[in-house]
Amino acid sequence: METMKKLSLNVLEEFLSGLPWESSNFYEAWLAQTYYYTSHSTRLLEFCGFYTKDKGAAERYREHREEEHGHERIALSDLKRLGGDIALHGEHLSTRKFYWQQYEIIRHQGDRPFLGYVLMLELLARDYGPGIFEEVSAAHGDRCANFLKIHIEEDIDHVESAAQLLQSFSAEEQAAVVDNFNWSLDCYRAILKDCVSFADVRRESEAESV
Repeated sequence: METMKKLSLNVLEEFLSGLPWESSNFYEAWLAQTYYYTSHSTRLLEFCGFYTKDKGAAERYREHREEEHGHERIALSDLKRLGGDIALHGEHLSTRKFYWQQYEIIRHQGDRPFLGYVLMLELLARDYGPGIFEEVSAAHGDRCANFLKIHIEEDIDHVESAAQLLQSFSAEEQAAVVDNFNWSLDCYRAILKDCVSFADVRRESEAESV
């Protein structure tokens, strides 16, 4: 499908390969920010269901909402097993921007563009999740990587069903999905950069206290 070919994560590939997943400070920050934005996953899907006029899409949003229920708690559990505390990790502005803009897009443009946000995260899990999982497991143990494991397993099927839904969209709606995919990709990169900055600051602070 031509539109799916336009949904490329290539701009993130080099950046992702250089991230310090072995650093507990970085991984803590990533889990914390993941907890914050996934706390809105079911709400955003419910919002889409409210705004859509497509019964088939509404059913998919309902099913996806059930599948995503409680996933933020998995990220929180991984954080706790790592020895982290969510109270020490405020929500970054980049994280808030990432999900909050989706509410505005749905409110003003309807549910269709939201699929770009969904596909960005699901393609990321499908294409890069296994490698990240291996790095995290090697450094911190499998017990701290349940969120990654679950999304690697589930998002293969999610990508296929989302691609089928996308195919039913008009050309204009598909273009809006691509735009939101690229916008979401930029926002997610900003979240990762903030996690790197957090890890750097904490490392420097720990070094000074020795």
